[in-house]
Amino acid sequence: MALLAAVLLLESLTHFAAASTVTVNVPGLGDIVGVVRANSNAFLGVKYATAERYENPQPVSPWPNPYNATARGPACYQRCPAIPALVCQDEISEDCLFLNIFTPLGNPSGTCVMVFFHGGNFQSYSGGSLLFDGDAFVKEGGCILVTINYRLSSFGFLGSRNLGLRDQIAALEWINNYISYFGGSSKITLFGQSAGSQSIGLLMSIPSAYQYFDQAILGSCPFTLPFRTAAEGDSQETQLATLMGCAKGNLTCYQEADPEDILTFQDQVSLPGANYLLSFQFWGPVIDGDLVQDHLYNIFDRGLHKKMRTIIGTVQDEGVGYIFSIFTSPLSSAELESFLTSLNPLLTLDLLGLFYDINANADKRFVLSEYTTDYLFNCVGQSVSAIVAEDSRAFNYIFDQVFPFNIWGDGNICNNFTCHGEELPTLFGTYPLANITLPPDQQELSVDMIKYWTNFAKYGKPYRRRMDLVKWSRYSFWVDRILILNGANTRQISSAPNSVRCLLLELFVGFNPYPTS
Repeated sequence: MALLAAVLLLESLTHFAAASTVTVNVPGLGDIVGVVRANSNAFLGVKYATAERYENPQPVSPWPNPYNATARGPACYQRCPAIPALVCQDEISEDCLFLNIFTPLGNPSGTCVMVFFHGGNFQSYSGGSLLFDGDAFVKEGGCILVTINYRLSSFGFLGSRNLGLRDQIAALEWINNYISYFGGSSKITLFGQSAGSQSIGLLMSIPSAYQYFDQAILGSCPFTLPFRTAAEGDSQETQLATLMGCAKGNLTCYQEADPEDILTFQDQVSLPGANYLLSFQFWGPVIDGDLVQDHLYNIFDRGLHKKMRTIIGTVQDEGVGYIFSIFTSPLSSAELESFLTSLNPLLTLDLLGLFYDINANADKRFVLSEYTTDYLFNCVGQSVSAIVAEDSRAFNYIFDQVFPFNIWGDGNICNNFTCHGEELPTLFGTYPLANITLPPDQQELSVDMIKYWTNFAKYGKPYRRRMDLVKWSRYSFWVDRILILNGANTRQISSAPNSVRCLLLELFVGFNPYPTS
């Protein structure tokens, strides 16, 4: 908490030290006033839509006066985890549909545009987080960076409304309409992490959304996490309405409830007998037959996605943080088998032993973490990469660099592993905001990652000849080239160490969350 307080103080000092402002005229809206920073112009807290509780987003009206975009808008209503540092904003509000635009100094025209979708299990975090500040990203990459908020948990995903997705589409429409006035080109690349990547994967299958972007980067995307069915979403709404003292569907009553009570009540909603994996994203997207046609892996497997160049990647130890938070004490073989068969009756300890060394550690949380990493992220990510590569170009990476500072809290297992989300301070170059100085090789890794990502936005591929970067070639089913991102040893491999295991996992277990559907 002391670290977070120091970061917030630093943000305040940086804001007050701003030397000047910059004004852009946006036809149809009016003038917008941003801040000139060390390496970028920042237009913060730009409202892209308005929305009443549980209603669709609506376009903003023209600004009668110059719009003050010198400070971030509040995060959407949530209970934000305090760890890791940099992530949470102090202020939350239901009036939260804001985006932030970071442009190169001078707002040069024709600049590449990258739009970031934050993660957080569709329940927490925001585009206004300091973790996603764009100053270093714009300096090193030369692209415009846009970060967005969207409604979360039951505020964004009650019943089958999928309002969080509708917010995202509204943000993309605003960017498509107005980013050129900030110097942006018409070619737009989306990139995200975790739930943000799931969102992008879904948007790739929604015509009203994919008309607004051309390429995608899906970081740490849990393709095999199931979405709720319409019936499950309906059950959740019925329960939450009862807890609010409302008749189901009575929007006026819903809107009179205290938002803090809603946060409390949503934790009391349950879905007995539902797929255990739903607990990871209890208030995420719902298969409504409109915006969401199927579970995410199935969308790609069925070819429902728009064919576009795509980067897909993971961090080395995606599953560790999840498993060690669920199981806080060592796991025995019997407990592991009981848990596995509860997930999938076919998934026995003997079957797991075909893929993994189940005797490597007496504490079976470690092998379960390996399986979780592969099943939810790594192996399924390689499978989706192969699908994408059938019709377009795909690129695959693994980030394998332990962050050398205690950002997870004392005693947290993730201080010794490359856990879910650990690449973000490196990707955005925001670690100095926490007064952290990385070793030189990891500082270089940060710059290289920004260049890879922005090269993809500029050229449709992360590497071109004569670049001062390790070569990164496209992925295919026949040659699964993967870039390993590591400060001391970034390298491209031509066959993943777990490629055989991934093929066996796909063959014997499969990646459809509901194999009978």
